[in-house]
Amino acid sequence: MSDMDGLREFGSVISDFRRMSSLGLKGVMVTPAVYAAAKLAPPPGTELVVVTTLLQFGCAVWLFQFWSALTSTSLERRMKIAAVGFLVSAVLCFVLTQTYTVSIGSSKDKVVTGYSVLPEIRTILSPTFTVDDALRGYQYDPEKVWTRGSIMVIQCAICGSWIIAFLILTTFMGAFVLLQRRSAHLPMLGQSIDP
Repeated sequence: MSDMDGLREFGSVISDFRRMSSLGLKGVMVTPAVYAAAKLAPPPGTELVVVTTLLQFGCAVWLFQFWSALTSTSLERRMKIAAVGFLVSAVLCFVLTQTYTVSIGSSKDKVVTGYSVLPEIRTILSPTFTVDDALRGYQYDPEKVWTRGSIMVIQCAICGSWIIAFLILTTFMGAFVLLQRRSAHLPMLGQSIDP
C-alpha cells in the first residue's frame, strides 16, 4: 500500500457517514468536547479539550498513514493492547480527578489541588479546620493552600492521563475501522444484513 492510499483511506473514513465504524471514530474524536460541555472534563477544561482533539486528529491521520498496510492479526493485537491501555489510563485519570480536584462551591467548575500543603497552612490545620476549609477561606485559590510544584505535578498527571486515554481510544477505534473496512460484508446504515 502506498503512502497516498493510507491518507486516501483516512479521507474516505472521515467523509463516510453511513458505516457505523466510521461514525464511531468521529464520535471518539468529539467525545472530549461533550465532556467539556457537560463540565465533566478536568481543569483547565476548554484548553485541554482543544489540545486533546487536535492530538486525536493527528493520531488518526498517523494511524491510517502507517497502519493501513498492517495485517489483520497485527491490527487485532494492537486493538487488544489499546483496550488495556485505555482502561488503565481512564481509571488513572478518574482516580486523579476524584482525588485532586475540588468543586468550587455548588458549581461544576473545579480547581486542581496539590499533594503538599504549604507550611503556614499545615500549622493551622486541625480536625475542625481542614484543607477544604482553608481552600474555601482563600476563595478556592489552591496556590494559597498547596505548594505550586505539587499543584503542577497533579495538573500534569491529570491532563496527561486524560490525553493519553483519548489517544489510546482513538488508536483502538482507528484499528477497528481499518479492520472493518477490510470486511466486504459489512452493511452500511440503512441496508439490511444478508445472512
